[in-house]
Amino acid sequence: MGKEDNLKPFKKGQSGNPAGRAKGTKTRATILKEFFKIQASIEDPESKEKFKGTLEDKIVMAQLVRALTGDTIAFREVMDSVYGKIPTTANIDHTTDGEALPGATITFDVTSMTDEQLRAIASGKG
Repeated sequence: MGKEDNLKPFKKGQSGNPAGRAKGTKTRATILKEFFKIQASIEDPESKEKFKGTLEDKIVMAQLVRALTGDTIAFREVMDSVYGKIPTTANIDHTTDGEALPGATITFDVTSMTDEQLRAIASGKG
């Protein structure tokens, strides 16, 4: 029963950390952004020439090099950063004479479908 005493909700207007974060405390994201601004020497993987950039530029270059050497996870991360993530589901609204039927949306998990199934859905025959 001792643990149940801890399950009481906070009183209205009171949080679990009334003092909150101390003013001026930096978040992890803020600290990383500051480090990203540090100047760094970067090597072009093709020409081997060195150029100046930021630590963030150097990290991006390292990710590009990994993608170019066949690392599929690095490649996906680069592509997702540039073009956005590819959706894994597709919503299809059923219509009658061009009018959408309310509540007639079907969601498909496209990651588990065959090419033939995807083509059938895309052509309207699925």
